[in-house]
Order: sequence, then C-alpha cells, then structure tokens
Amino acid sequence: MGGRRVPLTALVVGVAVVRLLGQTQAGQTTSKFDVASIKPTTFAPGLMGVQFLPGGRVVVAQSPLPLLIAAAYGISQERIEWPKPAPPVVNELYNIEAKAASSDSLARQLALMLQSLLAERFQLRLHRETKVLPVLALNVAKGGPHLIKAPARDCSEAPSTPKPCHVFHGGPARGASGKTVNMTDLADFLTFLGRPVIDHTDIRGDFDIDLPAWSRGTEVAARTVDDGREPTPDPSSPTMFAVLADLGLKLDSTREPLEILVIDHVERPTPD
Repeated sequence: MGGRRVPLTALVVGVAVVRLLGQTQAGQTTSKFDVASIKPTTFAPGLMGVQFLPGGRVVVAQSPLPLLIAAAYGISQERIEWPKPAPPVVNELYNIEAKAASSDSLARQLALMLQSLLAERFQLRLHRETKVLPVLALNVAKGGPHLIKAPARDCSEAPSTPKPCHVFHGGPARGASGKTVNMTDLADFLTFLGRPVIDHTDIRGDFDIDLPAWSRGTEVAARTVDDGREPTPDPSSPTMFAVLADLGLKLDSTREPLEILVIDHVERPTPD
C-alpha cells in the first residue's frame, strides 16, 4: 500500500503517527483540501481506515469520527474525550475522498488539511487538557535490549513513495517490520493494545526491528478490525508481550499525565 494508513485499533500496513500535538493548537488549521467528498456509509467486510496517499490524496473507508480525529491530530482514540452522552455522530461511519491542490503534499500536510475538513464540515471544536490516564510504559527488560542498529539509509519522505523510515508495516498474522525506527516509533505502533504506550527505555538511536507473528489472546483491548488484507492471526502464536521480551523489552501498566483532546462540539457533516 503506497501511503500512510491509520488503523481503527488493528495492525495494518504502513502504520505511522503524525506527531502534531504541541505543534498546532487544538482546532487551529492552516490549509484546506482543494476538493473533498464526505458520504455516510454502513459497515461491510473489507477496507477500513484513513489513508494518506501519494499525489496529495486522502481516502477514508467506512471510518468513525473518533478515528478521523485520531488520524488528523496524530493521537490515539483513547486520548479523545467526548461529551456525555456522546453525540450519535460518534458511532456513524463515513467514506471520504479528498485531494490537495498540490500533488506534492506530504502526510503531515494532509493531516492538517483533514483537521480543516473536520472543523468546516463536522463543525468540530475542541481544546486540550492534561489528565492522568492508564498507560503502558515501554521499558527495558532484565538482561538489556537485543536490538539491531539500522544501517545508513535515505529517509527523506517523497510524496510519490511510501514513507521509508520510522514506520512499521505488517500485522499480527504475518508479523511486522520497521526500518530505521526508534523506540518512540515502536511505542506509537503498540497503541493497538488499547492504551497509550509511552517510551521509558532511554534507548537512543535507530534500529531495524522485525516482529514475528503474534496472537491477540492477551491484548489489552479486543477492539480489532482487519482491513480485508490481513489473515486471521494464529491463536498459538506468542503474545506481543512475549515478542517484546525476545527483544529485551517489556510493557508495564501504570498511570501518567497525558495531553488529551476534549471535544466541545461536533455535528453530522454538511452534505457535499
């Protein structure tokens, strides 16, 4: 797949996080898509998720609003707080096709445009707060890490090619691989476990990390959705906790103060 895709909570091909928190104010947007279509839909087996594609395109397949916000702001869905009761639009699915005026737009620029689209069409208004939340801390296990240093490679991001570095590709049935990834990249990848994952390893540098196939038996969250390309994981495969142990790493449950997005207002989108 030739672009960045943000999963619902599953492992998918080309997972990466646009780290926009701290770089833009909540609700602040700087650019817009040239054209955009938003259509309500219902669930059907197959592709789900948000794709930032070469050529300045964004394609969203049967995805709910929490996933759209997570993709736009580079934050896990667990760090989005909704009004109580949550508005009905939270549980509705949408297909979106949007294109930037420039075909050279990079993923981080497309994410900002998606913020603009949410503000304009969904009337999304939000602000930031800091709250103490349950998290998984990525730590070094007893005996130290077993990691392979990444060789020198060109990591420049081109709009016509998938992101070459700092991203994992794969899923539980096939395993996943990351080239020139750091511990923050690994922590971002592990958010499919259902909690924010925070890097506490103090390990510096870039590595090539290959994760073998793993089972979903002990994942913190069972909210997994496949994209139609990923086979069913083998339940006899090791858990992700065991996979990390082979790398000399571990996950510890704890609580930490984290920045969250608080939703102040949202509506069903205006029609095309």
